[in-house]
Amino acid sequence: MAKPYKGGLPDNTPVNTATDVRRSAAAVALAAFLLYGTFVFVQLRRHDFNPTIFVTAGDEFTDRTAPGLLVAPNSSGYDGQFYYRIACDPFSRQPVAAGVHFDYPVYRLQRIGYPFLVWMLTLGNRAAVPWMMIFVNLLSLAGIGAAAVITTRELRVPAWSCLALALYPGFLLSVSRDLVEPLEVLLMMIALVLLMRQRLVLAACVLALAALTKETSLLFALGALVAAIATMPRRRMNFVLLVPFSVHFGWKVLLFRLWHLPMTFVTGEHFMLPFRGFLVRAREAASTGAAGRVVLIEMAAVVVFGIIALLALRSSLAPNAIKASWLLYAALVFLLGTEFWWEDWAFLASPSNSPSSAASSRLRRPVGASPRSRCSPRDGSLWRVTFFSTAAEKRDALP
Repeated sequence: MAKPYKGGLPDNTPVNTATDVRRSAAAVALAAFLLYGTFVFVQLRRHDFNPTIFVTAGDEFTDRTAPGLLVAPNSSGYDGQFYYRIACDPFSRQPVAAGVHFDYPVYRLQRIGYPFLVWMLTLGNRAAVPWMMIFVNLLSLAGIGAAAVITTRELRVPAWSCLALALYPGFLLSVSRDLVEPLEVLLMMIALVLLMRQRLVLAACVLALAALTKETSLLFALGALVAAIATMPRRRMNFVLLVPFSVHFGWKVLLFRLWHLPMTFVTGEHFMLPFRGFLVRAREAASTGAAGRVVLIEMAAVVVFGIIALLALRSSLAPNAIKASWLLYAALVFLLGTEFWWEDWAFLASPSNSPSSAASSRLRRPVGASPRSRCSPRDGSLWRVTFFSTAAEKRDALP
């Protein structure tokens, strides 16, 4: 058995017992929960312990008279206000529910996983919804840390380094605005554990839940399907991994019918010619003074990271399925329209949502090296995905 660190957390090596792994996972989960819990406490204290500050509601979509809800004047708010509405009344098709009206009902409701879970946990008690939205995200981040320990148990990775995954700085945005990413990533991590254990049916079910939480998780489902077919091409069970796609698109078709809207899965607002959305936003930022220069620097950082990752593909230890998924996701990012590039919160956080993005760019290391050794705080996708890809390095562990 490996010797424990001085801090009491055992080294996460292949010879560890199941008890050691569980203890390591619990310690990392507790550390993540306490760190993010401290952040939440500080924010709540600054706003008289009103949890609706995390909803980030704006009067463009939320009534100022909404009971018990802080609403910013002259503001469009953020996505959390729509998740709040769904969590209060997931079955409502009224123009206004819980004081919030949708801009694009199908787009908002396709990500029903997180708010629906909150609704179930609160038993329909609207007063408890803002608190539960925070609590679910805190538990999800704790779970991400624990799942990272489990997925890396066969590698010589110190358990504490798994905390780096849960501490990706972009999660601060998710917590502070009641967003869906923590739950989405937790579900993908659980699916990865199941794939490593050859539980394809359960993995497909969990990935379906992830797809109902946020559609970007479908890229991981695609990577898992490609890896399964490449490893065992004649196994029919591989195609159970199509379930997440069926669930996602089936749910969207149902939503279009329920809201009596035309089925438009892709619009010009979402996608443009390659790099056009990026260049339009860069030109606008260049003419807006100091604030624009900050945006330009951030956009340049995204481009530089993409180039570094692309150059590292050939020497990467990541499997071909992960490399292909990264290329697809990178192409998707630069096909997105100006809405994606309009706010730095969006384009700095969004590339991190794919479980395959940038995995290949930093896996030129011995298996014994720490996955966080080359991570930078801004590198959300790298920060998160390295753990998925390190577990996938053992090709015989995945289906």
